[in-house]
Amino acid sequence: MRSKSDFWLTLHKLASDLQKEGTSDDQRVAGLVAVLESQSPATLDAYMENLEAVTTSLTALLARCKQR
Repeated sequence: MRSKSDFWLTLHKLASDLQKEGTSDDQRVAGLVAVLESQSPATLDAYMENLEAVTTSLTALLARCKQR
């Protein structure tokens, strides 16, 4: 069965991009927050909406996959 998008490929790229942001979660978060804080209010709002939507769905997906 195939997804309706390139979801798994996009997830793989996201994981790769996160690794480029630092060698630890703390480094990655600090760097990405610094970039986020430098954005305009409109861009910040859009990024925060995207981050919340993705985080919510990925958390639910991870929980469901761990049940298998």
